[in-house]
Amino acid sequence: MLLFGLAIAPWKPLEAFTRSVFLAEAHGLLCLVFPQAKIQAESCQDPRHALIDSKISLSDPREVRPDGQVPAKVMTFDSRSLGWMPHAVWFALCGATPMSWPRRIKMALAGLLALQVLVGGTVVTAVCLGLDQDSGPAWKVYGLAALNHVLMENLWISFVVPWLLWIIWITQQCPWPLAFQGQRK
Repeated sequence: MLLFGLAIAPWKPLEAFTRSVFLAEAHGLLCLVFPQAKIQAESCQDPRHALIDSKISLSDPREVRPDGQVPAKVMTFDSRSLGWMPHAVWFALCGATPMSWPRRIKMALAGLLALQVLVGGTVVTAVCLGLDQDSGPAWKVYGLAALNHVLMENLWISFVVPWLLWIIWITQQCPWPLAFQGQRK
């Protein structure tokens, strides 16, 4: 718990770093998913919501209005909750697991890959919902809304996924006979 508490402490340099990593990863991923779109990912401040710190804008240069402007969809994110929290939980679990450092590093890297998929899926789901909300088929909008609710609107997923990954890793990697060897007398 101490490691997790240190990892989520409100340190401005860490917050700026995680926000910039989140924005760079979101921008790169969205460029792959929507190659025709013009994508801007930038920091922002929302006076109504103090936790909102990232903004992603998508526009399609092919959809020019008669007045010459290109409409854009703008979505805002809390990069700390979406991007950093699951990683902080994972790092705390890796640091607190009693195993050798090479195994901890291997565990941390494997979990980071899985958490990047989670964060990327969360961003893509939110963006797809934002794009299809007004004009997409109802089944797709409702499906994306449900997935968005689970991935983005509920903070618990930031804790549950790392815990599940840790449980799977421990059950697969722990030498169970050695772990309980000293218990019998």
